[in-house]
Amino acid sequence: MANIVSTSSERGSAAKNKDGYRFKAVTMDILINDMRFNKGTPTASDSLPEFNLTSTGGERVTWQDFGGKPVLLTVGSVTCPLTAASIPTLKRLCQEFGSEIEFVMVNVREAHPAENMGQPETFEEKLEHARALKEQFEIPWTVVTDDLDGSFHRSLDTKPNSAYIVDRDGVIAFRSLFATDERSLREALTAIVTDKDLSGPQSQAMFRPMARSIGYIQEVLGRAGPQAKRDMWRVAPPLIIASLVAGFFSSVALENRGVPAMALLGTVLVIGLSGISFLLG
Repeated sequence: MANIVSTSSERGSAAKNKDGYRFKAVTMDILINDMRFNKGTPTASDSLPEFNLTSTGGERVTWQDFGGKPVLLTVGSVTCPLTAASIPTLKRLCQEFGSEIEFVMVNVREAHPAENMGQPETFEEKLEHARALKEQFEIPWTVVTDDLDGSFHRSLDTKPNSAYIVDRDGVIAFRSLFATDERSLREALTAIVTDKDLSGPQSQAMFRPMARSIGYIQEVLGRAGPQAKRDMWRVAPPLIIASLVAGFFSSVALENRGVPAMALLGTVLVIGLSGISFLLG
């Protein structure tokens, strides 16, 4: 495996944007791709791709730096509502398992680039985004950044907020499509620290993780810039509408607003359809 180290060419603004990885605006194709792990990507029993990345403090971090402990590795970005929604989950898991499991987050491409936080054009800019990620969400564990064109991210799977539990030997034991999938991650982490068999190699649960992100959409996209909200109206209007409805539940924690927002939307939809049926009947 190639060593993942940022080269001088990757630090320049003219670095190649491989296959549109550093997109300027989110598209429906990108969102659809985010809904399932791609075939042929590293999964349980595969070795984690070589890990040699730069921390927010500027140090190189390799797998050997984790002291032989299992690792919960997540990916994320400061413009990603899913990432924002995952932080409370990860903080709870860190409090519960942090003495036995190393936590690390890899800053990857911006999920919703916009005027205030676009895709980085240099490695130094991407490192600043990693620092913003750690500071914005008050992340207590290690945050590192991928290189400009996402070599490490690509070697896993280019999901916006996936999670990997890696054993002491650097072998993937479990992966989750979303780091907000608290139930599955807690079960897998418990199995790891108690040396028991895992119930399965992965989770691709979507409803609860997506629901948890809804309460964060307005806040996160608002910080990213107006383009981020316009893009969501263009490619995923139901999500942006649900995020607006979530604002009615201000007394509820952000991570818990999605379910009542979707329930309210569903009720309104049913009533509306019933009214139309009655008028037409």
